[in-house]
Amino acid sequence: MNQAYFTFCCSGTGKSLSGLGGDRVRAAVNGASETGLALYKQYCNYPQYSHNTRNEQSQETALKSLSFAKLVFGKAETETGVQRFLAHSVYTQPDKETLREGNYFSHLIYPVPNSWTVRTALQMWESPFWVTQDSDDIAPELPAIDENAIPFGIINEKSFVEFLRSAPERQEKFSFLLNSLLTLKPNDKIVLTGLPEEAAFCLWGATRCLPLPMWNNITFSTHEKPTLSFSFDIVNFPMSSTSENQEDYIFSELSRRPNIHFYSNSPQISTSERSVLPIVNDILEISINDEIHLLDEFYQTVPAAQKNSEIALRLFWIFANHPEQISLHDLGMAIDIPELKNQAIEMIMDSSRFSLDEQLELFNRLDVQRQDALLNRLISENSIEQIRSNERYSNLLVSALKTQEKPTTPEKDLSLLQQTLQNIINFIRKLLFR
Repeated sequence: MNQAYFTFCCSGTGKSLSGLGGDRVRAAVNGASETGLALYKQYCNYPQYSHNTRNEQSQETALKSLSFAKLVFGKAETETGVQRFLAHSVYTQPDKETLREGNYFSHLIYPVPNSWTVRTALQMWESPFWVTQDSDDIAPELPAIDENAIPFGIINEKSFVEFLRSAPERQEKFSFLLNSLLTLKPNDKIVLTGLPEEAAFCLWGATRCLPLPMWNNITFSTHEKPTLSFSFDIVNFPMSSTSENQEDYIFSELSRRPNIHFYSNSPQISTSERSVLPIVNDILEISINDEIHLLDEFYQTVPAAQKNSEIALRLFWIFANHPEQISLHDLGMAIDIPELKNQAIEMIMDSSRFSLDEQLELFNRLDVQRQDALLNRLISENSIEQIRSNERYSNLLVSALKTQEKPTTPEKDLSLLQQTLQNIINFIRKLLFR
């Protein structure tokens, strides 16, 4: 992999890639140019330093805290196609020449291997690999990176479980993110607010607890300045500890947009109202109990083609774990999934659970044998007067008595008439001799 550094550079030979000063490329691999790295520049920066966005911590404390690191996993359009990259940025010491506040240092690696997932990127949180400040020892030319030699950071299964157990607010944010990923539609985006570290842990947990097809194409940033327009699929905006009118407006506007799943960690701004899927509560409980292996075992039973569908995933989950919660609507969807079809039909035919009216809602989705069974129940449980007076029942029986083949010859016409008469006679017999 290639790498590059970005910061406010001092001017002079050896002080930046180009020798010029200012906000630019500090160093890069052999052959890279500022022009070639320009497409990454928008991601290699850091929100302007503000005491408000740091909960009024002192500058010294803020500089020591990697909780305010910014980790970006994105995609860039290059001449050779779309390339994924990972950028790590921190607020750093004032510019050495001008003493300018608001300086930053970004470390970029690109293109990341195809074997890297979003989870791999998140495991780089607080990795000792990242260079976080300028130094006179840094040469403008950097070596290439061996992807297998990069150490992971602090996020793993054990630290994630500890993170969840540490505060109910963290569990709430994790549940919100899970629910959002499961119900995400094309062009939807997820906005989190709060500490970047919490966003990193919650997102890693979601990648650990959901199948890969549901999250591996996303892009994210753990720390951006609040804005109404952003390109990431998931973005975290640290909220000010004191009210700022412009930020309040942005957060309020985002919380109202239908395509934004917005989580607020402030009582002044509302979190998006969305129904919580039962599987989300189960995953939270499993995670808190440090039993994530149960999810691995469950996903092994789900066909690969169904792992990117929220509906299919939810249906497989409730069939396996909460069959008593399955509704008629659920069964109607399950019939379309080959692996659940037979089980769904068996449930539909359970007269102790579903009324005849409810079963007939899915009448046309059943095979002929099941349809005949329901028709027999209809005839045996209702008088002729009840059937006549119920238009739906009447139409259903009349439709069942008809043959689907259209007559094309006199012989077929006669055969159809005979068959229809016989069906009517059989129907009358059932009414008289039941």
